Amino acid sequence: MKKRYLALLLGWVLSGCVEPYDGKYGNELNLLVVDGYLTNAPERQSITLRMSDWARTPDRTGLVTGAHLQLTINDGETLPFTETTKGVYSLPESFRGKPGDQYKLSIVLADGKKYASTTEKMPSAVPITRVYQEFDPKGIRQSEISFLPAHHLFVDVNDPVTERNFYLWKWTLWERQYACATCTNALYQTSVQDCVSMNINYVPPIIYDYACEGDCWEIFHEEELNVFADIYSNGKTITGKKVATLPFFSWDPALVELRQLSLSTDAYRYFSLIDQQSQRTGSLTDTPPAALAGNIKNVDNPNEYVMGYFSAAAVTIQKYWLQRKDATFAKPIGLLGGRDMQLEPYHEEPPGVARPPRAPCKLSATRTPLRPDGWQ
Repeated sequence: MKKRYLALLLGWVLSGCVEPYDGKYGNELNLLVVDGYLTNAPERQSITLRMSDWARTPDRTGLVTGAHLQLTINDGETLPFTETTKGVYSLPESFRGKPGDQYKLSIVLADGKKYASTTEKMPSAVPITRVYQEFDPKGIRQSEISFLPAHHLFVDVNDPVTERNFYLWKWTLWERQYACATCTNALYQTSVQDCVSMNINYVPPIIYDYACEGDCWEIFHEEELNVFADIYSNGKTITGKKVATLPFFSWDPALVELRQLSLSTDAYRYFSLIDQQSQRTGSLTDTPPAALAGNIKNVDNPNEYVMGYFSAAAVTIQKYWLQRKDATFAKPIGLLGGRDMQLEPYHEEPPGVARPPRAPCKLSATRTPLRPDGWQ
């Protein structure tokens, strides 16, 4: 399997969107990256702005603050975005995209630079008729001779005959997490909710895991582009389209949310080119052989290169309860980089105070103490 899955297993560092590197311009420029798309999903719609060279930004996060964003609907009504968190700009909570409507994004940075996208028409959503799974003991390839077990998810879709359709699939996986802190040559202290060093560099290192003090779920997101055009299946049933490969983390069931996005023709071309470049170069984070421009331009300087694509995509969302009873003759990978949970031995320190303590499940982009909607 591609090397990013190895990184996933070791570090659980996931990104919501991966933008193509621009080989044409190299590293000398600090380029604006527009990350996000508009949907009809019942959730707040947001766009993230950042700079490609995060080290050059004041706080070294790359996030762009103090910008003014505006959405134009059908060349008439306008809606402002609000900066809800640093670098993240959101539309009013009540707003939902509507298939058939046209949308245009406008951006004004704090330094006065103005950007605008092309107009995107939101296609109609297409229902998913069936979701099913298949266990593969060699589902994730790590090397020529090394594989990890995984479940593949497939969908059937009745493709409409009245129009050309372009699809993009994404998934989110929630796994029950039992260890909420891990300390290396250190002990977890509830007073600071963190690991405190033993001041001894043990070799090999002593690693202790600390159980969660309540419910906790680890969150994983799709990392690969999965796009499809109905060139050969227009008006027919799309059968057995693989839309997810989920590592066999545990024997416990897990919750999967599948998102099937209906793209415009131009959006499909853009994401399809990214997919082709990533396959030629190894991964989405490797350097593609050529520059790839999106649909966002500097109003006063069209030659400025802007990374990202503003898309208006109708979405079909389906929850799937992943049972793992079919995973015969396989060992779960676990959620600790392939090792078993190792607890600090029970003792009292100071006398009367029992150790080890439990650790809280801290809400983040990759972990939540909140029960996921659809969890059984």
